[in-house]
Formats: sequence, C-alpha cells, structure tokens
Amino acid sequence: MAPKPHLLKNRRSGLLIGLYSLVFLALGIVGMQLLAAMKTPPARRTILEKPLPVNTIKAVRESVTPFITGYGEVKALEIVSLSAEIPGRVVAVHPRLECGEVIQKGEPLFRIDIRDDERSLEINGKRLSALKRNLELAETDFSRMKKLRKLVVVSDIEKAEQAYNAMFDQVKQLEYVVFRSELNISRAVVMAPFDGRVKTVSVEKGQFVSAGMPLVTLVNDTALEVHIAIDAEKAKAVLRFKKDSESRHPSWFSELEPVPVVVVWSQGENPVKAWGVVHRVIAFEPRSRTLKLAVRLTAGGETPHPVFPIVEGMFCRVEIPGQPIPNVIRIPRQAVQGDNQVHIVVDGRLKTVPVTIRWVEDEVAFVSAGLNTADRVIVSRLSAPLENALVESSELTLVAAGRRSPR
Repeated sequence: MAPKPHLLKNRRSGLLIGLYSLVFLALGIVGMQLLAAMKTPPARRTILEKPLPVNTIKAVRESVTPFITGYGEVKALEIVSLSAEIPGRVVAVHPRLECGEVIQKGEPLFRIDIRDDERSLEINGKRLSALKRNLELAETDFSRMKKLRKLVVVSDIEKAEQAYNAMFDQVKQLEYVVFRSELNISRAVVMAPFDGRVKTVSVEKGQFVSAGMPLVTLVNDTALEVHIAIDAEKAKAVLRFKKDSESRHPSWFSELEPVPVVVVWSQGENPVKAWGVVHRVIAFEPRSRTLKLAVRLTAGGETPHPVFPIVEGMFCRVEIPGQPIPNVIRIPRQAVQGDNQVHIVVDGRLKTVPVTIRWVEDEVAFVSAGLNTADRVIVSRLSAPLENALVESSELTLVAAGRRSPR
C-alpha cells in the first residue's frame, strides 16, 4: 500500500529541521573555539606562604643549682622569763631596765630586800657555833660513859646518849635555818643570764613581789632561727641530705648538710639580708604535704655590723641552694605548653616536641629530655600555631635567672 502524500511531506520537514539544528550546533562550536583562540589567557599567579615571625634561643646543656624558696617568721632561740626566787620588796632596779635596752651578762636586774635574812643569819650563826660546842661536849661525855660501862649505872649512859642525840638534832635544825638564810641572800639579786634585749618589764622599785612572779623577759638576739615550710616533693628532689649510713636517727630524716642560705626581709625598696645555714628537719605536715625546716641565722649581714639587721618577729624569705642538676637545658617557662610540649624550628618550619621538665624556678624551666643541643627553641607566645608552618626566626640570648650565691 503506497504512503499517503501528507505523511511523506511531514517526514521531509522533520529531517530538514534536524539537519539545520546540527549545522547551527556545529557553527556555534566552531565560533566558540575561534573566540577562545582569540582571547589572551591571564598570567599565572604564584601564591607565597607568609612566614610566622618568632624569637628563638639556642639549646645549651649545663649544670645548674636549683633554689628552694620558703617563708617564715624569725624566732629567738633563747627567750627567758625571769622571776623573783624569794618574796619581798624590790629595793633596787637596773637603771636601764626598759623594753628595748640591751643588758650585758652578769649585770643585776633587780634586788629583793633581805635584811630579815641577814639578821637571822647573824643571830643563828652565833647560836649554831655555841650549839656545835655543846654537841662536842655531849659527844665527849657520852663516849666517856661508854668506856666506864662497868663502873656506872646503865641509866646514866642512856641519859648521856639522849643528851647527845637531842643536841645533834638541834644543831641540824639550826644548820638548815642558817642554810635557808644564806640561800635567800644568794637569791636576792637576779642577774642577766646572757647578753640580752629586754622584751618585757613588770617590776619597779618599792614593789612587793611573790616568789615565781614573772618580772622581766630577756631575748638573745644573736641566736635566731627561721622556720619555713617547703613542698615535700621539691625537698626530696634537691635538698642536700647527708648520705650517712650510720645516722643518729635511722627512723627519721637524714641530717641536712649545713649549706649557706640567704635570709631576706624584703619590705620597702632596699631589702635587708642575712646569712644562715640549713639546720634540721622539724616536722612533716601531712595535710599540706610540706616539710618544715629550721634555718639557723649566722652572725653578720650585708655588713659586719648592720645598722638595720634582721631581728625576731620579721617575716622573711629564705633561699636554699639545692643539689646541682647536671645536663639540663634552660628555657623560659612561657616556652613550655600546658602539656609539656615545646615548639622548635627545624629547616625553617615549626615542629612540636614533647619534653621532660626536671625543675621550674621563677620564670625558667630546666629540660632534662626531649631537646638536643643546638636546637632552636621558640620562646615567643603563640596561639595554636599550625604544625610545619613556615617561620622567620630571630635568635635571642637567654639571660640566666641567677640568684646571689651565699658566701
């Protein structure tokens, strides 16, 4: 059956439309390529990495002496409260018996009235001499009676013995009375037991005092101590304990080496300094986990006779040199991150390495492991820097955080 005329006409129109579309599409592609070939491409831009400016120091291994710092109040080793040993009226007082005065050893501080004892000693002394003579006669009579035992009545011998015993008892009683009078006279004057400063006074001339009443307090300002508390772990790490197997107290801490220390009273602009030595361990405080030490002050300060010395009652800082720590690297404390990591420069880029901190003192940390000699440690404060970031470093010189070594 032959196709109908209108169907053939529609088929030819579709083919023509498809052919025209392909021609226009080919012309568009060719035009785009011609336009692209005519356009000049943009110049290629090189992206430069901006370096991070940092300050660095060179790692150097050294041996350092760590210092432990403690604080405490200066205490006097000798504080004596003197009182009257006998009751009575005060008849004499030292002319300089006032608070703050220094009285030399052996000088009389005050004296009690002893006229009654002196009179009693005078009278009873004469009586005692007479009684001793009578005792000698009674002893002679009793001895003679014993020798004539066969010629005399027994009752006469007994009477002679009784007379001797009675006289002996009277002599002993009177000897005690004389002894008490002599003792009271010797106790009437109270003298300074050492060169001391008068701390308190509560006695005046004409005052009646009782035996045992505290009247004067003397302080020896040449024998002073400071009691300080330091962290037990730090003490264990660096304090200089004697390594003596024959310790006097095997169940207690070993004795401390008497290393020189500096004691500082830092009120005002010009601190006052004195020298001392570590003396002993007083106690271990379990609540604070601290070790309580006694530091004994020695004579002298900044000058042989300081005008303003360290005295009892001052609250002072004590700097104790510890056991030397060998082969450590000194870096600023700010260079150590919170997780004990340090940034270093390797081939111009930032690297992060873990380190072991052996000791921290003031603003300096001492690293025992994790860094190598000549490493360039970044000391600038950085906020979350990128690992392997490009850095531009400027090398600094770390000034040692030195302390004045005690003489």
